[in-house]
Amino acid sequence: MLLQNIKVHTFNKSTSLLYLMTS
Repeated sequence: MLLQNIKVHTFNKSTSLLYLMTS
């Protein structure tokens, strides 16, 4: 459960960074 939470958090961070870079 905790590991899954960390994975989702990391994924969200990466997506946010990509979004900022492409916009």
